Amino acid sequence: MNPFFRVPSEPIPFDQITTDLIAEAAQRARDEALQLKARILETDVADKARLMLKDEMRFVMDRVLSPLYLLNETHPDATIRSACQQAVQDLFTFLNALALDEELFQSLDAFNREVQEGRVSLDSLELRYLDKSMDYYLKNGFKLSAEDRTTLQEIDDQLSARELQFNKNISECNDSLIAQEAELDGLTDDFKSRHRQPDGTYKITVQTPSYMPVMKFAKSEDLRKRLYYLYNNRAKDKNGTLLEEILELRSKRTRLLGHDTFAKYQLDSVMAKEPGKVWDFYDELSRRVVDKAQRDYDALKTYAAKGEVAAWDKLFVTEAYREAEFQLNEEELKAYFPLDRALDGIFSVAQTLYDIEFREHSELPVWHDTVRAFEVVRDGKRCGLFYLDFFPRENKYSHAACFDIQPGKRLGDGEYATPTAALVCNFTEPSENRPSLLTHNDVETLFHEFGHLMHQLLTTSPLSTFAGTNVMRDFVEMPSQIMEHWVWERASLKTFARHYQTGEVIPDALVDKLLATKHLNSGINTQQQLFYGVIDMTLHDRYRPGEGQSINALVMDLQREHTLFEPMPDTHFEAGFGHLVGYAAGYYGYLWSRVFADDMFSRFKQAGLFDTATGRALRDQVLAKGNTEEPMELIQAFLGREPNMDAFLQNLGV
Repeated sequence: MNPFFRVPSEPIPFDQITTDLIAEAAQRARDEALQLKARILETDVADKARLMLKDEMRFVMDRVLSPLYLLNETHPDATIRSACQQAVQDLFTFLNALALDEELFQSLDAFNREVQEGRVSLDSLELRYLDKSMDYYLKNGFKLSAEDRTTLQEIDDQLSARELQFNKNISECNDSLIAQEAELDGLTDDFKSRHRQPDGTYKITVQTPSYMPVMKFAKSEDLRKRLYYLYNNRAKDKNGTLLEEILELRSKRTRLLGHDTFAKYQLDSVMAKEPGKVWDFYDELSRRVVDKAQRDYDALKTYAAKGEVAAWDKLFVTEAYREAEFQLNEEELKAYFPLDRALDGIFSVAQTLYDIEFREHSELPVWHDTVRAFEVVRDGKRCGLFYLDFFPRENKYSHAACFDIQPGKRLGDGEYATPTAALVCNFTEPSENRPSLLTHNDVETLFHEFGHLMHQLLTTSPLSTFAGTNVMRDFVEMPSQIMEHWVWERASLKTFARHYQTGEVIPDALVDKLLATKHLNSGINTQQQLFYGVIDMTLHDRYRPGEGQSINALVMDLQREHTLFEPMPDTHFEAGFGHLVGYAAGYYGYLWSRVFADDMFSRFKQAGLFDTATGRALRDQVLAKGNTEEPMELIQAFLGREPNMDAFLQNLGV
């Protein structure tokens, strides 16, 4: 049996995957989708199967496409990655054609008329699915002529190929520099041992476990400057041109569909509804944080005794200032955050709040020998599967993300397909002398991504289209951001933060120092997030592709306008900004949804960090629902009121 077509309640046997089976799975997914199309067209015009089989079609595609996309980003074998990339591209092309399939649209349109004229009765979920499906068709080309739809499909095929390649170029960027012993003054012996080469020099890469310690602790400004330059030029030779092509194709697509900008096209189906609300949100937030950001910058500048703080000095000066002002040393703090303890921490929080249990299964096949597999058990029954891929390696996805593998769905036999996902991170590997030790920021990242994982795995949506994280882009970060709060709470930290050598619980004095830094650089950091979001919104709402404007010059200008740090000349941050593909015109969602996350956490502050009733309310009223209801309805149901920005601003310290 092809490993991608196992029983939907069982895990994928990743050890059986070959290039031939990848191609076979992609072809079989297409064949099964076409068989479902034929069934749709054969059903009576008033049969609900015309609607519900569309979700079955999506499920068939997702349970092959999603793991292929994951393996394209993580598998250690280049031939497997290449086969996955080709299969993913072929499936994207097929899906682009399905999205513009005239027969499928006409069949659903006829069914919709039956509903509108009262001859078919639907429940609220079915009606929502019908409305969303019709909106999707009409938004994606069925108001166009047949000739224009053909053009649209050609654009979509070109666009998906370029977007896939853009991300792959970032993942496969293994740029490095060679440093001498003297340049590593300020870095730990452990760091040096991990990076030392046989000739006594040190190889420093742009991967996070290598990049971040150098930027924070290397006393050599020249080394920091060289590495910053390298990092901010990742994939520049390939992705600069690709980004221009992507934006041009998105613009062509937008104009063909009758919209002024890509942002207007994207936002009319999410919470924000239109770009003006995003720009207003950014303007208001920028106004709120400008004074705090200036105070942050002035504090760093005064400490460094410099007229200005360079972008490549920001992290170094911040860490030195943190230690001098708050007596908080990252190395001392890391000793209390061995990866396994941090994992125990998020496991304990999630299991307590959501009334579930995690069980490791070391016998399950995985795609790399460092990957771990777990099942989620609820009421004695498996309700989810997940994998943890925590350490960096060449050609692996270089950031942190939750990858879907199989969505939840109520199957025809009444069983529920097991939601399956993977957390992919890049934490420091364990060595012979000590385990993987996390920074507090790493712990926050772990809790954040685990929030996405819980959203994915605790779904109860009958439809895969609405399951898990298949929600509006400007809401999807809420379940992850709310989990970050537990790493800033004393009671939570004391349950898992223990010294990796002695087992000592993190001392209150050290927790005091950590909590005192909560608002350190909060203004600067918020401006940085605003800068990222404004790049995204500007390129998709105000930039005009093909008119000769340099994207790189535009990004440089935006950095000057929205941050206090002068951009380094001849860098190309945008070439390595993968969110321009995955979050196109949607990066604002990180700050937008944080407003809701902070407000919703206030319920736990009132009821208790580990209050199971509140946790189950979050599970049942929000996470389990997926996109079966409007996000604002879920937020209001959980809060019992309208949301507000009070907690958000308080957490920023403004």
